[in-house]
Amino acid sequence: MKSTRIYLSIALIIIVFSCNRKENDLYKPYTFSTNSLDSLVRIKEVILDQTLREDGTLRERKYYLGDTVKYLVTYNKQEKILNLSKFQGPEEVWTENYYPNGQRLSHYEKKMDATTGMSHFHGFYEAYYETGWVKERGMYKMDNPDWIVNYTESGLSGDTMVYITK
Repeated sequence: MKSTRIYLSIALIIIVFSCNRKENDLYKPYTFSTNSLDSLVRIKEVILDQTLREDGTLRERKYYLGDTVKYLVTYNKQEKILNLSKFQGPEEVWTENYYPNGQRLSHYEKKMDATTGMSHFHGFYEAYYETGWVKERGMYKMDNPDWIVNYTESGLSGDTMVYITK
């Protein structure tokens, strides 16, 4: 009798931890702050190149970390982050889009086509609700969706949509 209770207790603990991990896996509130990059600019470890609009508002900032890594941050007219891209050498590695409240809207992995030099959506993809919950997950291959799973804001997943491209 005691061993049955122990096994049931262990099973209950595993179920509870599994549910919590799943919830944490789907809740990813994230905003990007340039504070760490700006502090490296102040101590001259990073080079900053910024562009302003005609009205004097910030349009974009390029942060150069050595010879190979670059972050490109574009801003909307209210000077909130609109888009963030990371480059390694000439290749764009990933890009993120943001809601006006600063919450991440989407994250795309990218790959450069060596023959054209153009970057394409290629790899893992996630989209988010404005509250930080995962909205979609999927995979892209050379700008075309390969598969996508939709989620409700409460964390329920829909069917996996598989795309066939020619």
